Amino acid sequence: PPAVARDFRIEPISAVGPMIVAAVEKGSPAEKAGLRPGDALYSFNGKDPMRLTYDDLEGAWQNARKNGIKMELKHMNKGPLVTIHVRYD
Repeated sequence: PPAVARDFRIEPISAVGPMIVAAVEKGSPAEKAGLRPGDALYSFNGKDPMRLTYDDLEGAWQNARKNGIKMELKHMNKGPLVTIHVRYD
């Protein structure tokens, strides 16, 4: 759903490595789950974010309200890998 897609935006910073969260909408489920701009995304629903297809993302957005979105990330690309689950209740 478009509302889910607006909650956060990810952008590659290079051809290799993690995706970086560029923005998180204030008050969104993503922000409430702990996602912050500058976070490095290493896993998006169990997949490497650098290898996500349009269909992967479309499927995640379509299922987000029911299943949420699971992400593994490092805050500001530092420290330990953390798992967060963005829930859309």
